[in-house]
Amino acid sequence: MEVFENSYLSPMRVCHRRKLLQTVGLYDTRRRSCDDHHMYLRMSMHYWLEPMGKATGLRRRHGSNISRDTGETRKGEAEMLREFAELPAVADWLDPDHVARRLGKAYYAAGRQYFKACRFREAVCSFAQAHRYRRTLKSSVLMGLARFLAVLIGALNRTVCME
Repeated sequence: MEVFENSYLSPMRVCHRRKLLQTVGLYDTRRRSCDDHHMYLRMSMHYWLEPMGKATGLRRRHGSNISRDTGETRKGEAEMLREFAELPAVADWLDPDHVARRLGKAYYAAGRQYFKACRFREAVCSFAQAHRYRRTLKSSVLMGLARFLAVLIGALNRTVCME
């Protein structure tokens, strides 16, 4: 459950036996991102995951990291979590209220990243997805503002194109 609610694991922070991979399967190579998180979710269904308590590597962050915070990466994480939660074997394992709260937060995070990037139409879509699971005042206000800005920018673009 904790692995579903928090995405704090990375390949350099996890130590496991080969048998565990034989049980849950390898990375899902169809995923552009979140393939590791998906695998750890599958692991957590069979085994208790314990923190190692020490650093096992260094992480280099730069603007072209696949895992950098963008609307696409956040939306990809939300979609992966939704797909995982919809698996028949998972339905009995996860509390529906926890799933709704987590998915609401994940889609809201995607909407915020799209909003920061001035991609207001995508922000509206992500906030609307968030509202399917968890409606908050913050997400409602940001969705309304994103809608307004998308219309305003669209109107400005049409005016410029007509000249």
